[in-house]
Amino acid sequence: MYREIGGSKPNMAASELIRALVRERVTLLSHIKNLEARVAALKERSTEKHLRDLSELLRFFAGPFRTQLTREAALLSMLAAETQSVHEVPDFLASEEEALVREAQELIAAAERFGENHPDEDPARSFSLGVAAFVLHLTMHIGMQDNILFTLLQRNLAQLPPHVLIPPPPCSLPDEP
Repeated sequence: MYREIGGSKPNMAASELIRALVRERVTLLSHIKNLEARVAALKERSTEKHLRDLSELLRFFAGPFRTQLTREAALLSMLAAETQSVHEVPDFLASEEEALVREAQELIAAAERFGENHPDEDPARSFSLGVAAFVLHLTMHIGMQDNILFTLLQRNLAQLPPHVLIPPPPCSLPDEP
C-alpha cells in the first residue's frame, strides 16, 4: 500500500510521513496559540478598531484550522496504526516541543520587528499589520499543503471511508455589514 512512498521500506517511509505531518500541524497550532495570546494582550491595552478587527480575523481563521487539525490527527492515527509506528509519535512530539516554542517566539519577534521598518506607525498597529501579513501567508500556505496532503492520503489510504478524506470547503471572509 505504501510502495509509492517507501519503495522497499514502506513502514519506514510511512513513519517519516507521520513525523513530517505531525511536525507541520503541531507547529501550526503553536503559531495560532501564540498569535491569539499576543493579540488578546494588545487588545486589552487598546480599543482601536484595527486591533478589534485583527482579533476577529484571527478568530475567524483559527476555528477552521483547529477543525482541520483535529481531522488530520485522526488520519495520522490511522496511518500510524497501519504502519505499527504509533509509539514513535509521542516521543517525536516530546523531542520537538522545545524547538516549537523557540519557533513561535521567533514568529512573535518577527512581527514586532515589522514595526521597526514602519516608524510612522504606532507599535500596536505595526505589530497587527505584521501579524495580519503572516496570517495571510499562513492561509495561502496551508491551503496549498492541504491539497498535497489529501492527494497523498487518498492515494495511499484508499480503504478509508471517502467522507474522511474529503477536504472541507475553503472558508471565505464574512461579508461587510
